[in-house]
Amino acid sequence: MNLFKSKKGFWAKTHVLIAIAILFVWYWLNLTYKWMEVNNLILIQLIAITIIFSRLPDIDNPNSIINKYAVLILGAIAILALLGHIQFQIGIYAI
Repeated sequence: MNLFKSKKGFWAKTHVLIAIAILFVWYWLNLTYKWMEVNNLILIQLIAITIIFSRLPDIDNPNSIINKYAVLILGAIAILALLGHIQFQIGIYAI
């Protein structure tokens, strides 16, 4: 499964790259202003969710991969948050 490419060959690198850039700007600002405590596990979870959410603009395209798996992926994230395996706030964002 390639999350960066739809069936028609469109590469959605720009959505993902801009979202990751915004995440790392937030991370840098968080280091400066200490908004919240971020460890490596939280950062990995945030990167994964950022990639998933950056693909959401293509969800209305019937040929996109994310269109098929969005409900499954976001539902799994919400369930993991409810079970306590990941932070509850991340599950709220997924919902």
